[in-house]
Amino acid sequence: MRTKANIINVLISSPDDCKLERKIVEQTIFDFNARFSDFNDIYFLNPITYEKYYLASAKGETQSGINEQVVSKCDIGIAIFKEKIGGDENRESGTQQEIKFLLDNDKEVKIHLSKIPSERYIYKDLEDINRKGSELIRLYDYFSQLKRINTFYAEIIDEIQLKESVEKFLNQCLINIRTTDRIREIEEYKENIQKDIIKPNRLILSKDKNTLKYEKYNSSREMIINNLSANKLKTKGRYDVEDIKNYVIDIIEKIENIKNKEFDTNRGIPFDAFTQIVKSIYPFIENSEFGFALSWKFFAALLKDTNYGLYLDDSKINKDGNKDLYVFKVNALKSKDLKMINNIEFPIKNSLQYYKNFLETKSFAEITLPNDFSIIQNIFMFIESLSMQKIEKQVLIDTLKEYDKNYRSILTFLIKSNKIEQFDINNNLYLDVKQIDGKKELHDFYEYVLNVLKLKLKDQEIDESEFKKLFFND
Repeated sequence: MRTKANIINVLISSPDDCKLERKIVEQTIFDFNARFSDFNDIYFLNPITYEKYYLASAKGETQSGINEQVVSKCDIGIAIFKEKIGGDENRESGTQQEIKFLLDNDKEVKIHLSKIPSERYIYKDLEDINRKGSELIRLYDYFSQLKRINTFYAEIIDEIQLKESVEKFLNQCLINIRTTDRIREIEEYKENIQKDIIKPNRLILSKDKNTLKYEKYNSSREMIINNLSANKLKTKGRYDVEDIKNYVIDIIEKIENIKNKEFDTNRGIPFDAFTQIVKSIYPFIENSEFGFALSWKFFAALLKDTNYGLYLDDSKINKDGNKDLYVFKVNALKSKDLKMINNIEFPIKNSLQYYKNFLETKSFAEITLPNDFSIIQNIFMFIESLSMQKIEKQVLIDTLKEYDKNYRSILTFLIKSNKIEQFDINNNLYLDVKQIDGKKELHDFYEYVLNVLKLKLKDQEIDESEFKKLFFND
């Protein structure tokens, strides 16, 4: 199925002695897109390189023309230098001008100084030696200037360091872009409400005032929920749980005061109707924002220790194969079939359960991990023992289930990382396990999980050292 993505153009800028590094950066961006394909329907990173774009669209252009035609369309930049600045001695090189152009336009740029070994250069004559020396001096002067103005740059010595540096930069940029987009959406929504361009959906009464209906805003009808609109929510940073709790209880009380034949007073408010009402009045309330993959768990935790609770109907199974849920006053039920769900609460911040909850939400990549993180290491060590072997997929799945039922995220990661390839023989799926270093793949998986967690938590700080201890069971 096709999805609409937000394209983020990434400029890869460097002098012509960094061809290897540019290829590494470009491939890292492609790999980043593939590894995070679960949320590529939201953002897609598009590398802009000299080889593929400049030569096609900006041939013969001056640097100012290139900046206007190409660089201005880029959202972020990755620059690499090695043994030269490029350009003439009497003016800034093209790469320097591109960096300056992006920074002047408030775009993020990550600068690298590469020490990756290259082919040995054979000097032609003394003049060639002098020219190379002058280029190194200009390079030294430029990076000395960056230090003086506190502009951070990364020194990298091999391909692995360059990949890690680029991935961390891309991850942080996505967090910043997503947060900015979210704030803009909320502000636009609030502004449109104030301008009467749109109105939030409301609960309204029928003419006989006995039936509760859920319809779009209609100024000619009587409103039963006054002043309950999305523009009353706090939108700076994260929503306050206590505020949301007060809003939700206010809605419940108003629904209770309505004579409604659809709602059985012995059972309470059907949960599906309740969530539809709450999320339509306050469209920015999302259970995933608080680390809950399922909305009923979020509302159960939200209503805990209040006058209301979430109840499970034990008397029957609905058409979806589940038991019905209801919202009702605590200790006011007449039906003995309903059992209150009172064992769910908001996890302690920066705890293992807190991180697990956020990872399991469906925003971005959904990652489900074993409750005991030490099992993760055991799984990677076991898969290492299968290196260079072919195995029936179901056999591997059955074995991994013996370690823990939450094995899928690990297996999916290895398949997406091309460490395991799937193939079909007579309609049976088999897996071709490549040469795997269990410790290295475990570390790569940790970096992947950490990056996803940062994207899910957005503006919240993560205690990375503590999360690393939890993950590696130190």
